[in-house]
Formats: sequence, structure tokens, C-alpha cells
Amino acid sequence: MNVPRCSNTGAHGYIAPNDTLSPEVADMAPELASTRSRTCCSARISGMPITPFHFGPGALFKCVGPAHVSWTVFALANVLIDLEPIALFFLTGDPAHPWLHTLLGAIIVATVAATAGRWPCEWFLRWWNRQLSPVQAQWLAAPTKIGSASAWVGALVGTISHILLDAVMHSDVRPFWPLVQGNPLQGLIAIERLQWGCVVAGVLGIAVLAMLKRKS
Repeated sequence: MNVPRCSNTGAHGYIAPNDTLSPEVADMAPELASTRSRTCCSARISGMPITPFHFGPGALFKCVGPAHVSWTVFALANVLIDLEPIALFFLTGDPAHPWLHTLLGAIIVATVAATAGRWPCEWFLRWWNRQLSPVQAQWLAAPTKIGSASAWVGALVGTISHILLDAVMHSDVRPFWPLVQGNPLQGLIAIERLQWGCVVAGVLGIAVLAMLKRKS
């Protein structure tokens, strides 16, 4: 979805100076600008990718290499990288993706998730296991130790897959910066197909992981 950036200037919502408008239109200019800004922001919010959609491909990656991918670190990396549009939405009203949703930004976020985030993820897994009954633990218990390699794989797969998926949805994402300017992936796949693909990947990944758990 190519939704205009929230702005009241230029082609994204500019209202001509009052002296170039008729008196009737000039009186309405502030209200028109405010309405366009609110509409623009609402449209961008409705098109925002919510982080859980990104978890689906993570489940599929996990079932391909269960011992080599930390899904917990993968999830953490996805949450961390989406703090950018969330923070910018509260600060500016525009959930943009200028810095972290790039190749360089993805590597930086992955580094934080794989290093500083590894121990909080292990704590979360210990807490999770304590909440399970013996019957639930047979299916849902997870190893509480995260190796360095699996943490790095989970973090890098998480952030890179995240920016690639977001690049299809948002024109302001620059997935290959600083190597390539612009966004060659925007609109490559219809958003509905992209989201359903994430859901299907998640269902398939969970099913395979359940089968592997049953055999173990």
C-alpha cells in the first residue's frame, strides 16, 4: 500500500496561501489541512504492518533449523525494530521507517537483540516453562539455554526478513540502504497476499514444530 506521508506541505496536503484563494475557501483552509492530515495519518495507521505478522515466517525458519534458530530472539528483534515507527508516530504523528528499516539499521538492531537481548530471552523462557502444567509442558516447554550462534541467526533472520516484508508494504522503507537508494520491493506483492503468506507460514511452521516435538 502506497499511502502518502502525513504532511501539510507540498503534494502531501499543502493548502495554498490564503491570499491566492477565494474568501470562502480561505476561511476553510485550516480545517481542510487538518482534515487531510488526520485522514492521511489514519490511512497510514491502517496500512501499518503489525509485528505479529512477522512472527509467521519466524516459525517456518525455526522448523527448518530448530537447533540453529532462536525464535525468542527472532521475536525480540522484530519488536525492537518496530519501536522506530511506534516512537515516530507518538513524536510526529507519522509512523515512518527512516533509519532502522534499512540494511544497516537491521544489522544494528540484530546486534542488540543477539547480545543484550539473549539473557532476557533466556529469563523469559524460564518464566514461560514455570507457567506450564506437566501436560502442557510436553508440547509447549522450550529449552531455556540460547546459544550464541542461534541467537545471532534468530536476530539477523528476524530483522532482515522484517525489513524485506515491510519494504513491500511501505514506500519509505529503504531495505538495501546504504548500498542501494530507494525501495525496489514496494508493491511487489499485494498486501493481502503478503499477510496471508505470513499467516500460512506461521501455521505450517507450528504444525511442523508440533510434529517434531511429538517425535522427540
